[in-house]
Amino acid sequence: MALDFSGAGSDRVDCGSDASLDDFSAHSVVAWIYIPTLGFGLVAAKDTAAGGFEKEWTIRATGQINAFMQMTTTSMAARSDNSAGNIITANNWWFVGYTASSGFVPKLYLGNLTTTVSEVTYITQTTGVGTPVSDAAASFVIGNNIDVAGKLPGIVACLTYVDRELSVGELRILQYRFTKLYSGQQGIWQLGFDGTGTQADLSGNGNNGTVTGATVADHAPIPPPFGFDLGWQGAFTTPAVGQIFPGINHPRRNLLLRR
Repeated sequence: MALDFSGAGSDRVDCGSDASLDDFSAHSVVAWIYIPTLGFGLVAAKDTAAGGFEKEWTIRATGQINAFMQMTTTSMAARSDNSAGNIITANNWWFVGYTASSGFVPKLYLGNLTTTVSEVTYITQTTGVGTPVSDAAASFVIGNNIDVAGKLPGIVACLTYVDRELSVGELRILQYRFTKLYSGQQGIWQLGFDGTGTQADLSGNGNNGTVTGATVADHAPIPPPFGFDLGWQGAFTTPAVGQIFPGINHPRRNLLLRR
């Protein structure tokens, strides 16, 4: 399952502001998203209710993706250019990655169901200077910001917030097997697994999310995060017959049995 944020302007998942989510310098936000009609929206944000813009990870109406972190001298920012391969398009599943290094260098990544994730080219890429403005007072919010001023016009299937810069190799692991990595994931959410109830944080840090307004939608058609099946071919909301438990004569199953 997934969650659709394209309804009311208040649609969001608020994951709170536990210390485990606060004040990352190097960081990554990674998600599978689906946008039926392009428009500006926040994939995730860590902004204060007073209208601050400490951290935001967004898409634009042009399909460009961008990231921002407020800093004391020069804020870190990046935006992909608007050429093919660097923007998302409507009515498709996209794997998006936003990372920042310990030196405040932002990078953006895109992939989809058939194209391996890779770094985009940029219209803007600004290395941050100074000290990041503290976001300790701000909740980590998925699909909007805490001021409910930038809801995502679409669906988020899964998302992770990491307290370090992920490598391209790690992003490629997550692309088709959205799971727990070796270290650093302070929040992992498979949205909609619990309907519109509390969204469990699968990282073990207890950063569970509270849903406002969002509705349940189908997940991205990638393998399920729990268990394993070599022959998987569809979304795990309504699996095709034989996909979860291949028949007795399934060649892959027989190969595993012979081992």
